Amino acid sequence: MKRILILILVLPIVYAPSVNLGISKALIVNLAEMNYESHLDNEPLELNFIFVNSGNIPFKSRGRLDIFDGTRKIFTGWSEETILRTGQIRRIPIYWFPYSTEGKFRGVLKIYYGTEVMEGGEFEFEVVNTEIPEKIINITKLRTYDNEMVLTLSSHKHLEDVIIIPVDYPPGWFFEQKGIGKLNGSKKIELIYEPSFWEPGNEIKFQVVTKDGKYYGEKTFKIEKEGILSRFIYYSSKRIERFFKNL
Repeated sequence: MKRILILILVLPIVYAPSVNLGISKALIVNLAEMNYESHLDNEPLELNFIFVNSGNIPFKSRGRLDIFDGTRKIFTGWSEETILRTGQIRRIPIYWFPYSTEGKFRGVLKIYYGTEVMEGGEFEFEVVNTEIPEKIINITKLRTYDNEMVLTLSSHKHLEDVIIIPVDYPPGWFFEQKGIGKLNGSKKIELIYEPSFWEPGNEIKFQVVTKDGKYYGEKTFKIEKEGILSRFIYYSSKRIERFFKNL
Protein backbone atom coordinates (compact mmCIF):
# COMPACT_ATOMS: atom_id res chain seq x y z
CA MET A 1 0.00 0.00 0.00
CA LYS A 2 1.23 3.48 -0.84
CA ARG A 3 -0.06 6.32 1.30
CA ILE A 4 -0.27 9.66 -0.46
CA LEU A 5 0.26 12.78 1.62
CA ILE A 6 -0.71 16.09 0.05
CA LEU A 7 0.38 19.25 1.85
CA ILE A 8 -1.90 22.00 0.68
CA LEU A 9 -0.73 25.60 0.71
CA VAL A 10 -3.75 27.76 -0.01
CA LEU A 11 -4.72 31.34 0.67
CA PRO A 12 -7.17 31.49 3.57
CA ILE A 13 -10.83 31.94 2.73
CA VAL A 14 -12.14 34.97 4.59
CA TYR A 15 -15.69 36.02 5.36
CA ALA A 16 -15.80 39.19 7.45
CA PRO A 17 -19.22 40.71 8.11
CA SER A 18 -19.40 44.27 9.40
CA VAL A 19 -20.02 44.65 13.14
CA ASN A 20 -21.49 47.79 14.70
CA LEU A 21 -19.09 47.72 17.65
CA GLY A 22 -16.13 47.97 15.29
CA ILE A 23 -14.86 44.49 16.08
CA SER A 24 -14.00 42.63 12.89
CA LYS A 25 -15.32 39.07 12.82
CA ALA A 26 -13.52 36.90 10.28
CA LEU A 27 -14.28 33.34 9.16
CA ILE A 28 -10.81 32.23 8.01
CA VAL A 29 -10.08 28.58 7.18
CA ASN A 30 -7.22 26.55 5.72
CA LEU A 31 -7.06 23.02 4.36
CA ALA A 32 -3.58 22.06 5.53
CA GLU A 33 -3.25 18.41 4.52
CA MET A 34 -5.00 15.52 2.77
CA ASN A 35 -3.78 11.90 2.81
CA TYR A 36 -5.01 8.53 1.54
CA GLU A 37 -3.84 5.16 0.20
CA SER A 38 -3.37 5.16 -3.56
CA HIS A 39 -3.59 1.34 -3.80
CA LEU A 40 -6.21 -0.54 -1.79
CA ASP A 41 -6.33 -4.30 -1.32
CA ASN A 42 -9.56 -5.34 0.49
CA GLU A 43 -9.55 -2.48 3.01
CA PRO A 44 -11.74 0.66 2.98
CA LEU A 45 -10.51 3.90 1.51
CA GLU A 46 -9.74 6.28 4.39
CA LEU A 47 -9.36 9.90 3.36
CA ASN A 48 -8.05 12.17 6.12
CA PHE A 49 -7.92 15.93 5.85
CA ILE A 50 -6.58 18.52 8.28
CA PHE A 51 -8.80 21.59 8.63
CA VAL A 52 -7.73 24.76 10.45
CA ASN A 53 -9.86 27.56 11.91
CA SER A 54 -7.53 30.56 11.53
CA GLY A 55 -10.22 33.16 12.18
CA ASN A 56 -12.13 34.32 15.25
CA ILE A 57 -15.50 32.70 14.55
CA PRO A 58 -16.20 29.14 15.77
CA PHE A 59 -18.08 26.94 13.31
CA LYS A 60 -19.28 23.43 12.61
CA SER A 61 -17.67 21.51 9.77
CA ARG A 62 -17.96 18.22 7.93
CA GLY A 63 -16.49 16.71 4.78
CA ARG A 64 -18.19 15.24 1.73
CA LEU A 65 -16.50 12.61 -0.42
CA ASP A 66 -17.76 11.76 -3.92
CA ILE A 67 -16.36 8.70 -5.71
CA PHE A 68 -16.43 8.50 -9.51
CA ASP A 69 -15.98 5.53 -11.83
CA GLY A 70 -15.04 7.41 -14.98
CA THR A 71 -17.67 10.14 -15.20
CA ARG A 72 -20.29 8.21 -13.22
CA LYS A 73 -20.70 9.09 -9.55
CA ILE A 74 -21.07 5.86 -7.56
CA PHE A 75 -20.85 7.05 -3.95
CA THR A 76 -21.35 10.07 -1.71
CA GLY A 77 -20.22 9.93 1.90
CA TRP A 78 -20.42 12.46 4.74
CA SER A 79 -18.05 12.64 7.69
CA GLU A 80 -19.09 13.17 11.28
CA GLU A 81 -19.70 16.80 12.19
CA THR A 82 -16.83 18.56 13.97
CA ILE A 83 -16.80 21.86 15.89
CA LEU A 84 -13.75 24.06 15.28
CA ARG A 85 -13.23 26.85 17.75
CA THR A 86 -10.85 29.75 17.15
CA GLY A 87 -7.36 28.48 16.38
CA GLN A 88 -8.29 24.81 16.49
CA ILE A 89 -7.04 22.14 14.09
CA ARG A 90 -9.00 18.97 13.36
CA ARG A 91 -8.25 15.77 11.47
CA ILE A 92 -11.46 14.62 9.80
CA PRO A 93 -11.74 11.14 8.20
CA ILE A 94 -14.18 9.96 5.50
CA TYR A 95 -14.50 6.37 4.27
CA TRP A 96 -15.61 4.34 1.29
CA PHE A 97 -15.63 0.55 1.21
CA PRO A 98 -15.49 -0.89 -2.35
CA TYR A 99 -16.99 -4.27 -1.47
CA SER A 100 -16.60 -6.66 -4.45
CA THR A 101 -15.50 -3.70 -6.59
CA GLU A 102 -12.20 -3.28 -8.40
CA GLY A 103 -10.68 -0.74 -10.75
CA LYS A 104 -9.38 2.81 -10.88
CA PHE A 105 -11.45 5.54 -9.29
CA ARG A 106 -11.43 9.26 -8.66
CA GLY A 107 -12.32 10.97 -5.39
CA VAL A 108 -13.52 14.55 -4.94
CA LEU A 109 -13.47 16.24 -1.52
CA LYS A 110 -15.66 19.16 -0.47
CA ILE A 111 -15.65 20.72 2.99
CA TYR A 112 -18.73 22.34 4.48
CA TYR A 113 -18.15 24.87 7.27
CA GLY A 114 -20.64 27.37 8.67
CA THR A 115 -22.70 28.28 5.64
CA GLU A 116 -19.71 28.05 3.27
CA VAL A 117 -18.27 25.32 1.03
CA MET A 118 -14.60 24.76 0.14
CA GLU A 119 -13.36 22.67 -2.78
CA GLY A 120 -10.88 20.29 -1.16
CA GLY A 121 -9.38 18.79 -4.30
CA GLU A 122 -9.36 15.59 -6.36
CA PHE A 123 -7.30 12.40 -6.18
CA GLU A 124 -7.05 9.03 -7.94
CA PHE A 125 -6.57 5.55 -6.52
CA GLU A 126 -6.79 1.87 -7.47
CA VAL A 127 -8.70 -0.98 -5.82
CA VAL A 128 -8.00 -4.72 -5.97
CA ASN A 129 -9.76 -7.36 -3.89
CA THR A 130 -7.68 -10.51 -3.45
CA GLU A 131 -9.74 -11.73 -0.48
CA ILE A 132 -13.39 -11.68 0.53
CA PRO A 133 -14.11 -10.22 3.98
CA GLU A 134 -15.69 -12.50 6.57
CA LYS A 135 -19.34 -11.57 7.10
CA ILE A 136 -19.66 -11.79 10.87
CA ILE A 137 -21.14 -8.36 11.66
CA ASN A 138 -24.91 -8.49 12.07
CA ILE A 139 -27.09 -5.41 11.62
CA THR A 140 -30.27 -6.42 13.40
CA LYS A 141 -32.46 -3.35 13.89
CA LEU A 142 -32.98 0.23 12.72
CA ARG A 143 -35.10 2.81 14.52
CA THR A 144 -35.68 6.15 12.78
CA TYR A 145 -36.44 9.36 14.66
CA ASP A 146 -36.66 12.99 13.52
CA ASN A 147 -32.95 13.59 12.81
CA GLU A 148 -31.35 10.50 14.33
CA MET A 149 -31.27 6.80 13.58
CA VAL A 150 -30.41 4.10 16.10
CA LEU A 151 -28.68 1.09 14.57
CA THR A 152 -28.23 -2.16 16.49
CA LEU A 153 -25.10 -4.17 15.65
CA SER A 154 -23.71 -7.44 16.96
CA SER A 155 -20.70 -9.70 16.49
CA HIS A 156 -19.70 -12.95 18.18
CA LYS A 157 -16.06 -11.93 17.75
CA HIS A 158 -14.23 -9.05 19.42
CA LEU A 159 -13.57 -6.46 16.70
CA GLU A 160 -11.49 -3.28 16.66
CA ASP A 161 -11.73 -0.12 14.53
CA VAL A 162 -15.27 -0.63 13.27
CA ILE A 163 -16.85 1.96 10.97
CA ILE A 164 -20.44 2.44 9.76
CA ILE A 165 -20.90 3.67 6.18
CA PRO A 166 -24.42 4.56 4.95
CA VAL A 167 -24.81 3.88 1.22
CA ASP A 168 -27.65 3.75 -1.34
CA TYR A 169 -29.91 6.25 0.41
CA PRO A 170 -32.44 8.67 -1.17
CA PRO A 171 -30.88 11.45 -3.29
CA GLY A 172 -30.85 14.79 -1.48
CA TRP A 173 -30.70 13.16 1.95
CA PHE A 174 -27.68 13.37 4.21
CA PHE A 175 -26.36 10.57 6.47
CA GLU A 176 -23.17 10.81 8.51
CA GLN A 177 -20.64 8.01 8.78
CA LYS A 178 -19.36 6.96 12.17
CA GLY A 179 -16.38 5.23 13.66
CA ILE A 180 -17.49 3.21 16.69
CA GLY A 181 -14.19 1.70 17.82
CA LYS A 182 -14.74 -1.73 19.39
CA LEU A 183 -17.61 -4.14 18.78
CA ASN A 184 -17.99 -7.17 21.01
CA GLY A 185 -21.51 -8.56 21.41
CA SER A 186 -24.40 -6.16 20.83
CA LYS A 187 -24.17 -2.38 20.53
CA LYS A 188 -26.60 0.47 19.74
CA ILE A 189 -25.24 3.35 17.68
CA GLU A 190 -26.82 6.75 17.04
CA LEU A 191 -26.36 8.28 13.58
CA ILE A 192 -27.26 11.80 12.48
CA TYR A 193 -29.24 12.28 9.27
CA GLU A 194 -31.13 15.07 7.52
CA PRO A 195 -34.06 14.04 5.34
CA SER A 196 -35.26 15.86 2.27
CA PHE A 197 -38.67 14.68 1.07
CA TRP A 198 -40.30 11.66 2.69
CA GLU A 199 -41.70 9.12 0.26
CA PRO A 200 -43.13 5.66 0.96
CA GLY A 201 -40.63 2.92 0.23
CA ASN A 202 -37.46 4.96 0.78
CA GLU A 203 -34.56 2.66 1.66
CA ILE A 204 -31.03 2.87 3.03
CA LYS A 205 -28.20 0.37 3.05
CA PHE A 206 -25.57 0.23 5.77
CA GLN A 207 -22.09 -1.20 5.44
CA VAL A 208 -20.26 -2.02 8.67
CA VAL A 209 -16.60 -2.93 8.25
CA THR A 210 -13.32 -3.01 10.16
CA LYS A 211 -10.60 -0.68 8.93
CA ASP A 212 -8.46 -3.61 7.80
CA GLY A 213 -11.35 -4.90 5.65
CA LYS A 214 -11.30 -8.38 7.20
CA TYR A 215 -14.76 -8.32 8.80
CA TYR A 216 -17.94 -6.99 7.27
CA GLY A 217 -21.73 -6.82 7.38
CA GLU A 218 -24.43 -5.07 5.38
CA LYS A 219 -28.18 -4.69 5.42
CA THR A 220 -30.86 -2.66 3.66
CA PHE A 221 -33.78 -1.17 5.60
CA LYS A 222 -36.95 0.65 4.68
CA ILE A 223 -36.86 4.11 6.24
CA GLU A 224 -39.93 4.28 8.45
CA LYS A 225 -40.13 6.92 11.17
CA GLU A 226 -41.08 5.74 14.66
CA GLY A 227 -44.53 6.59 15.98
CA ILE A 228 -45.33 9.56 18.22
CA LEU A 229 -45.12 7.58 21.48
CA SER A 230 -41.82 5.95 20.58
CA ARG A 231 -40.31 9.32 19.58
CA PHE A 232 -41.57 10.90 22.82
CA ILE A 233 -39.97 8.16 24.94
CA TYR A 234 -36.69 8.37 23.00
CA TYR A 235 -36.25 12.14 23.25
CA SER A 236 -37.47 12.23 26.87
CA SER A 237 -34.85 9.65 27.83
CA LYS A 238 -32.15 11.70 26.06
CA ARG A 239 -33.18 14.85 27.98
CA ILE A 240 -33.05 12.95 31.28
CA GLU A 241 -29.64 11.54 30.35
CA ARG A 242 -28.30 15.03 29.56
CA PHE A 243 -29.72 16.40 32.81
CA PHE A 244 -27.89 13.87 34.98
CA LYS A 245 -24.72 14.20 32.89
CA ASN A 246 -24.62 17.94 33.58
CA LEU A 247 -25.12 17.64 37.35
